[in-house]
Amino acid sequence: MFKGIKNFEVTEKRTQMTFCSSCKTCPAIDISKDSDKVVVGGKDEGYTHFTKDQFALFVKTVKAGAYDKYLPDDGLDLNEDVPFGD
Repeated sequence: MFKGIKNFEVTEKRTQMTFCSSCKTCPAIDISKDSDKVVVGGKDEGYTHFTKDQFALFVKTVKAGAYDKYLPDDGLDLNEDVPFGD
């Protein structure tokens, strides 16, 4: 579906996906309308739980470009909309 993403599942109430390129301990994200928490991580690397407000602030900060200088510059627009964004 999307390069670098596996186990991609989006329903009306929940989104789950794993960000993976080639390893077995890739981070995953799970967000649901039925929970007030967002879970990032996995069994091998551990889990981090965010409130939805904390996660929204993180997403806003990422979209604003705060971390762009630390990411590879491969000519992509890192702040463009993605099909599952917003």
